[in-house]
Amino acid sequence: RGLVAALRDWCAQHAPEIGASLRAGLSENEIQLDEEAHSQRLPAALYHLYRAVGGQQLLWDDEVVAPQMRHEEPGAVEPHPSVLQGVFGSYAVYDHVVSTRLLTLPLARRVTRFLVSQGALPRELVGEDIDDPRCLVFAASFNLQKMFAVSLDTGDVLVNTRQPNRPWLSAAPPVGNGALTLLGWLENYVQKLCVDYLAAQKMDTADFFGPELGVVTVISLFPEGGPSSSEATSEGVRVRCGALFMPEVSQQGDMHLFSYRLRMAIAEGCEKTVQLRSRRWKFTDDGSPAQDQTASGPGVIGKYPILRPGLERDFEYCSQCSLRGFSGTMEGSFQMVPGMLE
Repeated sequence: RGLVAALRDWCAQHAPEIGASLRAGLSENEIQLDEEAHSQRLPAALYHLYRAVGGQQLLWDDEVVAPQMRHEEPGAVEPHPSVLQGVFGSYAVYDHVVSTRLLTLPLARRVTRFLVSQGALPRELVGEDIDDPRCLVFAASFNLQKMFAVSLDTGDVLVNTRQPNRPWLSAAPPVGNGALTLLGWLENYVQKLCVDYLAAQKMDTADFFGPELGVVTVISLFPEGGPSSSEATSEGVRVRCGALFMPEVSQQGDMHLFSYRLRMAIAEGCEKTVQLRSRRWKFTDDGSPAQDQTASGPGVIGKYPILRPGLERDFEYCSQCSLRGFSGTMEGSFQMVPGMLE
């Protein structure tokens, strides 16, 4: 309960809308009735998690789901900014948009049953009785592009996406050793928030929901500190980069997918205007140095941003790369021109 209290306190200070979505914990009787209905006991860590917080109740639930009563599929949604306010973090790269919410216990049961019916949970997780699977998907993105399940037998936390025929991988960091329990997983996440490794930030929904929904406060999974982030200022332009591992779309053993976000702005005290002309990046694969990759060309993702002093928000873009190893490095540069391109 101390971890959940720390999570609530952090949200109240940095992301109050997300904090307000955290429901009160379930009573012993409510959990007992659920366990009796499914003839299975929750692992101790999951039991205490739901005793401390009953899941998230998002505005989307009230404004979209309630009027429509229900969707046939848990991942079928209409755009609403609150679906990006999952308490377990958000990020977007191209068409892969993730915001992982803590599911209420009834919704966790429903999502798990749906995935069993779709064959998206392997037999070793489901067990012999498909009506009462031996795992529970307790956290998921609104579109099911990222989901966390806990084994009811071992307490280990696994992660996957909705794409078919993909193995469920351990939610442990790629440089870790073996499985990760729910308590360890939650402790690791809350610690990252409390030491400012992760932060609440504004996310523009225009690229994937359209401009009418505007900007929403999210917990960004792109790191602000630690070895997976860096910052440099050159010629009056400040560039910041953060990278994250994407376990839900990585392949066990031979392919590890990473996403990175780059932000650039005119440095404080500099008064010039510049426009980006080109970029060049080199990706070093620690697992296969012979497979180093480069990315270069005009602009970034088809854009040539103009950077001016005093802009309210940095220009940012996200991309991704795949590595055979569990880690690697990226280095490179941007070419800017004074003023604007002709």
